[in-house]
Amino acid sequence: MVDGLARILAGGILLLASLSALADPPVTLLIHGIVLDPTEHTNAWGDYDPDATAPEARWSGMIGALRTAGFRYGGELRATNGAAPPDAQLIATGADTGPGNANLFVLQFSASANTDGLAYRALELNACIKAATRLTGARQVALVAHSAGGLVARAYLQDALPGVPYGGDVERLISIASPHLGSAMAASFGDLLGAQASSLKPGADLIRRLNLELPLPVQPRYASILVRGMGADARGTGSAQPAMMDTTFAAALPADLRTGGDQVVQVLSQNLALAPAARHYEQASGRPVLFPLVRVNDPTPEDRLSLNETRVHEVATQDPAVHTLVIALLQSEPDPWGPKPPTDPAVLAQARLLAIGAVERAAIARHPLSEVSAVDLRECRRTDLADGRVTFRFAGTAHTRGNLLQISRHQTEVSGTLWIQVDPFGRLIGSGTDRLVTRRLGG
Repeated sequence: MVDGLARILAGGILLLASLSALADPPVTLLIHGIVLDPTEHTNAWGDYDPDATAPEARWSGMIGALRTAGFRYGGELRATNGAAPPDAQLIATGADTGPGNANLFVLQFSASANTDGLAYRALELNACIKAATRLTGARQVALVAHSAGGLVARAYLQDALPGVPYGGDVERLISIASPHLGSAMAASFGDLLGAQASSLKPGADLIRRLNLELPLPVQPRYASILVRGMGADARGTGSAQPAMMDTTFAAALPADLRTGGDQVVQVLSQNLALAPAARHYEQASGRPVLFPLVRVNDPTPEDRLSLNETRVHEVATQDPAVHTLVIALLQSEPDPWGPKPPTDPAVLAQARLLAIGAVERAAIARHPLSEVSAVDLRECRRTDLADGRVTFRFAGTAHTRGNLLQISRHQTEVSGTLWIQVDPFGRLIGSGTDRLVTRRLGG
């Protein structure tokens, strides 16, 4: 799959010491998305192994990565019917310390909330934020939300719930593959999964209000991590309604940020910065809504026809590149939302991902009935910096297989130049390729 260096860089932020502890980690609450069985306990954020020899290895996934970065896990907050759980209902399995000294918690929605739309879960989020601040003494928390969890957080932050005003107790929201502009899959199959999925349709009333009517509070900081599959869901232009996004801004974005997705949510819909509410927030606050890209390998590359295949969307919270990016966005120094020059390591890391995408698209264009299973990027070297554009020379090999007849396999060598344009905050706002050369190596 992607080579080892790219896996480290793939989150879009190059940490100078990726395994070193954060100086002062904020109290952080992890929020899961939809669960198909509302009574099922979700382990989206990691598995606990009490028999692990080394204490640092007892947790996998996001919890394990954050513990390695210096977070102290305090347990799982289980909300019940919209009420904050008392101390006895803080499930401390696998906790590193008592709740008063912890700065990392996992939220587990109740079965009632899991069968409802976004509103009930937003009520329980409000309750658990209050529980986390009460237990730790912190004034604010950071929210890291996967999938529909990002919209749950926004419903609370944007005062979408009558009688439950936003309390100013969130200092940043980091969403991972959240359908901010609505989910095409929910539009097609949401009614089969009940209110928790049908509420995510692009035309749903709450989705419309969050993007067009209700303002984002200006105090918190926002980042939406855009998840693309490697060799998965490379085609498609997204289902976001033009009325719910800044179409001019979207049209100028690099192709990797406009097309494709994570096999469930298109990258366009994952990008909170495209919503009119986000554009108004940026004007009012002077801060950007970040939208770094990350690529996650297809967990079931050989299973292309099964309706039960595991999708990139489902494994994003377990991916090391996503972990690296979340850790970087939770740090205070350097400020992830601060100005960045075009030569910043985070920008160069994003450029490398665009080079991988350029190789992928060239291979698909040469073999239109195939899909890319892997890309070996051999070179991505900066060659020029002028007029706000950074130019790179890139070369790589794409491995493709037939969509229907998977024994049909090819290797395509692709080389050329890539240019990127970034804004003052290091966000990718344009890119293109020139002098592309493709050559079939074999099959």
